[in-house]
Amino acid sequence: MEFLKLGQPKPAKKISLVENDGQPNIPFLSNIVAEWQNDPKRAKMLMAQEYFMGNNTTIEKKIRQVIGENGALIPCERLENTKLVHSFLHKLTNQKVSYLLSKDFSIQTEKDAFANILNDFFDKNFMRKLKNVGKDSVVNGIAWLQVYYDEEGALSVKRIPSEEVFPFWKDVDHTELDAILRMYSLWHYDEQGNKTEIKKVEYYSTAGVWYYQFDGSALIPDPDKSEQVGANFQIEVEEDVEDGTKTKVLKNAMWGKIPFIAFKYNSEEAPLLDFIKSLVDEYDTTTSGLADAIKDSPRSAKVVSGMEAESKQTFIRNFSQLGLLFVGPEGHVDNLQTEIEHQSVEAHSNRLRKDIFEFGGGVDTQNENFGTASSGVALKFRYSDLDMDCYFMANEYSAALERLVWFIAEDILLKSGQDFTEEDVDFVFNTDMAMNEAEVIDNIAKSTDLSTETRLAMHPYVTDVQAELERKKKEQEEALELGNFDDPDTTDQNNSGEEE
Repeated sequence: MEFLKLGQPKPAKKISLVENDGQPNIPFLSNIVAEWQNDPKRAKMLMAQEYFMGNNTTIEKKIRQVIGENGALIPCERLENTKLVHSFLHKLTNQKVSYLLSKDFSIQTEKDAFANILNDFFDKNFMRKLKNVGKDSVVNGIAWLQVYYDEEGALSVKRIPSEEVFPFWKDVDHTELDAILRMYSLWHYDEQGNKTEIKKVEYYSTAGVWYYQFDGSALIPDPDKSEQVGANFQIEVEEDVEDGTKTKVLKNAMWGKIPFIAFKYNSEEAPLLDFIKSLVDEYDTTTSGLADAIKDSPRSAKVVSGMEAESKQTFIRNFSQLGLLFVGPEGHVDNLQTEIEHQSVEAHSNRLRKDIFEFGGGVDTQNENFGTASSGVALKFRYSDLDMDCYFMANEYSAALERLVWFIAEDILLKSGQDFTEEDVDFVFNTDMAMNEAEVIDNIAKSTDLSTETRLAMHPYVTDVQAELERKKKEQEEALELGNFDDPDTTDQNNSGEEE
């Protein structure tokens, strides 16, 4: 395995060379890998991902049954079996990510040089990754970024699927990592095109990175790796040689911390689906049942008089599977129709929808009172649940970004010798809420005691305050220049007046 050369660094505070100690307990890790495959927490993640993509696993199992000849319920293909799926999880997740992360966060630190480096790192490419991490955290309860060096030796991050990571935490509050176990699958195709799943396992500790392959019951050294133990990166260090001189050699090195950053949806690491699953399932079941009733209505059961069933079993079969009843000596056919209680179903569905958005911490945009024409106070009230949910989410994200800053500061120290490791950094998230633009603009115009820059920052039509200030300055300069030129018409009038 090749490692990257980072140039001539000064020794970093939290960087250590890889040693041979810290060998993990293979049987213990094998048990963790085997158990994680069927762990309820991992199963919740996979199910939530299905719901996010619009695949309601509960409604997909829905079948229509009737009473069979022996009195037992049996599936009936004659009846409609509508399966309506409402992607509430997708909508609520996108709402939270858009509300919290659609605008770039602000970075506050005392040293301008450090602030500039951080702004360069947290660029548009990073924000795009962070939005995807945001979706992962809401859907799965927790999301992961891995810190690494790319092919050019630049510090980078990449998103790791939540279901692939098993963390070993140092504390009960899950704030510091002791190690990380990552499990993922690769697919091997032989010459005949047959596909075989190969399960790879990586164990990260501060002592090294161990590479394994899982054979279904135990871990074995990864046959695709030349060495079983790897490192986070390589650095150049000077070593003494026999002639008394020094030479530079590459050494495997490790961060002083596990290079994985956890982004949590909440402190409990609970996915959003935990709070709304029963409500979403009931909503889909209710609306699907109503659709079934509407479609079944034209094919309601028929009462055929003048014929009698041969047996009780035949009677049940005819009614359940054919929708026919053969009874009595009188000869006529009647329909048996059940009245559909639309109002009751509609009231139940509306209540479910309201509960989904309330307990899911979202905003129902179908609310008849929702709209930008509402006052600012009314809009803030309607956004209160979303704002509160994202407030706690922002706290978790701020802590995660601060942990990422640790790696950035260590990278700067490693490459340039500049020490920002003790600098405090605060992150301020700029949430994006619908607003009454006319009301906001009117309030800004009345706030004459505020500076122009502050008012522009609050204006709904301004996206770049500094650019807008430059444009205003240019307009004022042009207006001033025009004021210094004499208007020919005005000059002629003044001259004619003097002549008179």
